[in-house]
Amino acid sequence: MNSYKNKAILLIAISFIIVIINGTPVNDCGKDVTSIFYPNFDDCTTYYNCSAGVMQLTNCPDGLLFHADYGYCDLAENVKC
Repeated sequence: MNSYKNKAILLIAISFIIVIINGTPVNDCGKDVTSIFYPNFDDCTTYYNCSAGVMQLTNCPDGLLFHADYGYCDLAENVKC
């Protein structure tokens, strides 16, 4: 049991490191996922839309930035980018 727990913690830690290095979310974008939004840490004008097993880079409308805390595009003055 302890070995399984250690392996799970290690897997989670590696996933976070990959996100930090690549700036791309690591997740289960499975076919049963309806729609989840993830920030693009390299460009606040875009975000990742995970839907039905497909991860797609999506642009915010002109003048808006993706608000990572809330998961939607917002006015630049409300977003820390």
